Amino acid sequence: MSSLEAAARTIAAAAKRLGVDGLRPASEGRAVAHHGDREVVLQLKTMRTFRREDLEGRLAHAFVLSQREPGPIHVVVVALPRVTDAAVACATRFIDKYAPQLQWMLIGDNGEEAIQAPALGISKALTRHRRRAAKVASSSKGSLFTDLGAWMLKVLLLQQAPASLWPGPRGPVGSAGELAQRAGVSTPHAHRFVKQLESEGHLHRTGDGFRIVRVRALVEAWFEAQRLAPRHQAPMRWMMGKPSELHEIFAAAPRAEHASEGIVAGPTFVGAGIFGATSEPAIALAAFDACAAMGLLHATSFEHEVYVDAPIDDVADRFDLEPCDPRDAHLVLRSSRSASVWRGRIHRAPQLPHVDALQAALDVVTHPARGLEQAEFIAFDVLQLGAR
Repeated sequence: MSSLEAAARTIAAAAKRLGVDGLRPASEGRAVAHHGDREVVLQLKTMRTFRREDLEGRLAHAFVLSQREPGPIHVVVVALPRVTDAAVACATRFIDKYAPQLQWMLIGDNGEEAIQAPALGISKALTRHRRRAAKVASSSKGSLFTDLGAWMLKVLLLQQAPASLWPGPRGPVGSAGELAQRAGVSTPHAHRFVKQLESEGHLHRTGDGFRIVRVRALVEAWFEAQRLAPRHQAPMRWMMGKPSELHEIFAAAPRAEHASEGIVAGPTFVGAGIFGATSEPAIALAAFDACAAMGLLHATSFEHEVYVDAPIDDVADRFDLEPCDPRDAHLVLRSSRSASVWRGRIHRAPQLPHVDALQAALDVVTHPARGLEQAEFIAFDVLQLGAR
């Protein structure tokens, strides 16, 4: 099949999925159709492999061309060998920021697709090919970014991170057994995770051990998964009055020593929580507060967020907090028992403990005000995760 025939077939498949009528070619990689009484222009862009810069370039070019014809509905169709979560996240961010009026579709060689065409009444998240979907569904987890999956990713990705930003396990990992030992998880769990990481093209086995590749795409997909993940959190007000710093709220609890089984000891002014036998909840500064604690903060103002390992209502009662309108909140409580959150916790007495640098990036990426910028700064500029 010639390239022109392949392009024509792709445009025809896209037009069928978009529900437009009267498709007719206009020029190479461009066709015209109708949706009701509106003219629809389809622009085809082809990529042999996904790279963020290339995809953004194609979307930008399609946007420029669309500005020359303000009347029709413009849809850019990007054909890829595979439509990945990272590609969808990249397209979503670019279009939302620079070209919200441009409709778009990503289509894979094996039928995977993602569509955001509200002008045509269509909005579809990533739809995978049936055989691939069945394969993923048969996996015990189905996602790299589960609780322990996220923890194992940190162990693999943060080997070279400064100790001030990552206090977790270090050392070469050359087998699933070694990963299980380093991360403190079961060997079968590590085997399943390694197999999935390899099948998704992010792990190579070398003579020196495991090598994580396509790291930027992996982290971008992780960010997107984090944005879609449910969060258990609530804005809270301290009943004792506005605190000058968060330390005041949690220092009010009875002192209790930690019997830590994690990476670092918890604070002496709160109980052991998940790390010990007492009933006191464990806490950790999250999001922008954690960034500030590590000297990585770019934002000038932000809401305070704190992880707790107990139900929010129980923690509120324990520390004299009450639910309130977000505008009146002194902090936001995030309830989590995730190993990925707690095992990398960093404590610098006498301050409150905080999450590790990569967890802070994952926390802030959900914030509409410069959250993605802060997250990418930590992941790609500070931790240098995009260099591989």
